[in-house]
Amino acid sequence: MSIQTEVLVIGGGVIGCSIARELAQAGVAVAILERGEPCREASRAAAGALIARANSPQEGPLLPFKLRSMEMFETLCVEMEDETGIDSGFRKTGGIDLLLTQEEIDGVGEFIEWQTANGIEAERLEDEDIRELESNLSANIEHGIFFPRFTQVRTPWYTKALLASALRSGAHLETHTEVLDFLLEGDRVIGVKTDREECFAGTTILAGGPWSSSLAKLLGREIPGVPVKGQIILLNDRTRPVRHIVHYGKTYLTPRDEGRIVVGSTEEWVGFQRRNTVDGISTLLQSAKTFFPCLNRSSVEDIWHGFRPLTVDGLPYIGGIEGLGGFLCATGHYRSGIILSPITARVVTDLLMGREPSFDIAPFSPNRVSQMEAVDLSPRTDLH
Repeated sequence: MSIQTEVLVIGGGVIGCSIARELAQAGVAVAILERGEPCREASRAAAGALIARANSPQEGPLLPFKLRSMEMFETLCVEMEDETGIDSGFRKTGGIDLLLTQEEIDGVGEFIEWQTANGIEAERLEDEDIRELESNLSANIEHGIFFPRFTQVRTPWYTKALLASALRSGAHLETHTEVLDFLLEGDRVIGVKTDREECFAGTTILAGGPWSSSLAKLLGREIPGVPVKGQIILLNDRTRPVRHIVHYGKTYLTPRDEGRIVVGSTEEWVGFQRRNTVDGISTLLQSAKTFFPCLNRSSVEDIWHGFRPLTVDGLPYIGGIEGLGGFLCATGHYRSGIILSPITARVVTDLLMGREPSFDIAPFSPNRVSQMEAVDLSPRTDLH
């Protein structure tokens, strides 16, 4: 038995499902191959905060890519709810960056200038202003920056809506199907061999997240990267003590409608180590309590982890590989898989439909690997 389709998407995470949906709605026959259950890895683990900020005066190509994608979310979520009846949890929450050191406070004017230069609305907050927005914030925190346009989605709902919309539009899904090798005809990929069957397609798209590097090696190609584990906590407090997406360093608190609060996230270069740790969870809890002392009485409802795909230079791999026909990459989105899912699906569909991409993806070409210098990908742990 075998599958024959126009496009194969390897990976049923948020990127793969987004691409499949966009292609299916364009009338393309597409099948998703997922080694487990769809949207159960990093896609489900993500907090769903849709945020983008300039962290330097000379931002690279990733920030405008994020900003373009953010603009697509409200319409996308409305469309998917109309199609499937599933609420994606899109909420205009707004976000606050905390300023805790004197250096950060002294540099806030320059930081806001960077935002303005990139079209990002940002407002300086001082004691009374920040207290008005977050009344439960620690009394020791008197400075911050408000980003009124920051939004969020509920990732389990959002990914469920994406997959349902893709399937409703005609996409096909094969779960518990592991790719063992690629099928080649000369220098062209014509499909894959799985542990169940052979699958043939005019184009094969690699969207395997942190497993993409090892899959690319089956083709004798390098798209270097590492899995970075992130541990996350879900708190429950019916008093709804956190009202906005609150961020400092690598720690964020994302509030839900009913009083739940997602607290994340560690960054750990420990391979595919599937477990939460006392060290990681206690670090996150300590940060949450430092920002909001009242969270000390909140209940811990759940803990989990996921593996983000980090590339060598922090940019995703999107596009074809030189000398290899019938093959595209859409992987390596690291902490930005959710926020970049709409624009990634759009530009990949543009490529497959022979259209000029709606965003310049040249900086994300997998072919840049040949110009890269060696980089240290050895294990490390940044808990916060």
